[in-house]
Amino acid sequence: MRSRNIGYLEDTLKIILIDEARSQKERIQKYLCCALLSRFDDMQRDYKFLKDYKDLKDVVAFLAFVFKVENNTMKEILDKLQDYKNINNSCVQSCLSIKL
Repeated sequence: MRSRNIGYLEDTLKIILIDEARSQKERIQKYLCCALLSRFDDMQRDYKFLKDYKDLKDVVAFLAFVFKVENNTMKEILDKLQDYKNINNSCVQSCLSIKL
């Protein structure tokens, strides 16, 4: 049985992957704050079950690949948004206001 989180992750990735501007920091922040950070632990656990991403070594490499940025850039962004991992979406505006 497929987990609900994997379905959510697949649906979110479909949206991100068609975005030509997805490598811009502002776009990355928008997707992270609005869709991905609230389920960070689930994403960290489940991304490797998606066939196109199973060989990536960790969630930073996974997100860097998806957003077409270097791993160190993705790590810097995640470090700045650390406080918004695994919390509900009530903090979206606060998350979006963080200066990257």
